[in-house]
Amino acid sequence: MADWILKYRKFSAVLFAMYFVTHIAIRVSDDRGLSFDESEQVFLSQWMRWGYNSQPPLYTWIQSLFFSIFGYRVLALSLLKNSLIGLTYVVVFRLVHRTTGDSRKAIAGSLGMLMIPQIAWESHRDLSHTVLVTFATAWLIDRVIATMQSRTTWNYAAIGIVSALGMMSKYNFAVVVLAVIVSAMTIPRYRQCLLDRRLVLSLVVAIALFAPHLVWVIQHQHLASAKTIGTLTADQTLFYFDNLAVGSKALLGSITSCVLLAVVVFAIAYRERFIGRANGSVAVSPSEGLHDATTQLIGRFLMASFVILALLVLSGNGLEFKNRWIQPFVCLLPTYFVLRWGVAGGQVRSFDERLSLNRIALMGVLAMVAVITGALIRHARTSGSRVAEMTAEQRMDRTIDGVILTPIVSLAGDLKLKYPDHMVLANDHPHLGSRWRRSQDEPATPAARFPEKLHAEKLPSVSMRR
Repeated sequence: MADWILKYRKFSAVLFAMYFVTHIAIRVSDDRGLSFDESEQVFLSQWMRWGYNSQPPLYTWIQSLFFSIFGYRVLALSLLKNSLIGLTYVVVFRLVHRTTGDSRKAIAGSLGMLMIPQIAWESHRDLSHTVLVTFATAWLIDRVIATMQSRTTWNYAAIGIVSALGMMSKYNFAVVVLAVIVSAMTIPRYRQCLLDRRLVLSLVVAIALFAPHLVWVIQHQHLASAKTIGTLTADQTLFYFDNLAVGSKALLGSITSCVLLAVVVFAIAYRERFIGRANGSVAVSPSEGLHDATTQLIGRFLMASFVILALLVLSGNGLEFKNRWIQPFVCLLPTYFVLRWGVAGGQVRSFDERLSLNRIALMGVLAMVAVITGALIRHARTSGSRVAEMTAEQRMDRTIDGVILTPIVSLAGDLKLKYPDHMVLANDHPHLGSRWRRSQDEPATPAARFPEKLHAEKLPSVSMRR
């Protein structure tokens, strides 16, 4: 399959683009209302702030740009998400090609991410910040590899830029940065890059870009951290070993659900090499599978990420790990398999490895077909249905001087799409729209408290889905 993709490059590129266009078309035609993440982004995009809530602001800033171009439509939501997912595949392709110089390996490493259900399915279904931080993770490691190959001032500045953008995508990117640093310090060629004085430029650029948001975090510590800490420690007890057991189970469960399929598929794809090693027909040199420093970097990055998360569990403070939190740490696992299990060297020469890479590419294409088919079936079954109707009390919300009040942010997004020219405020986010609230007699109150200012029209009911 990889050979076919290379033979028909332009046609394959069109098919790859159509995969994402189909996802966008399915989402745009879905009338079930917005997911929670989508509704939150529609709501938050009404303001340009250095911070909003427990998530960094970069995704919201980019989403605001898309809304300004395409209007407050579902198209703008889906287009941004699918663009970032598509760019992640492209960056991983470039990363592997930069390392090996072989397009077959690059195709296998990129399409191999489709073996991670969290990326292949959940990213399209209901994620926002996680999609961006996954892209930033792949981009950072690509920049680190580029810097190792060519230590230019621009490459060091680029590392700083990507690091800052990653931190403003999702706070767990700090684990990514730490894991990359630890991994690079253990590999001589990458350690030389870290010890270069131009790394100071990376730090200066990263700090300069991240500083305004950091100031906001310091000024709004509870707003920035309460939800994340509450989720991590939701089931925390006074007994350390109980916390350790719960956290270990959650971490291992999330990792397993993310990577199990990829491990099985790659093990099957490279089975000839395992069988050959077992019976001694394949010679194993000390460097085989670790043919360059990049293989070591990615492998140790994966291990360092796991160790950091395990330390969080051992502290007794990490009790819940959602699959989406694990996604950026495992997105390069297929890349590692391609580099680690492949024949030493760059270009693919052996029939066995070409067969293995073609198997992986074929599985990737089949996964794309399966994902699209599943999305179409899901769309057909739920089209025209309402997942959750607003309650009678919520339907009483009206406009006050052109401002729509609603109880919760998950409803605000649907209302904003329905009335794009109105400001929509949510009472569970009283810090947003505070200037308008201060202009009223009372802050953050239900619409019914202002009967003399209520407009005549009544808002229609809207739906919400999670």
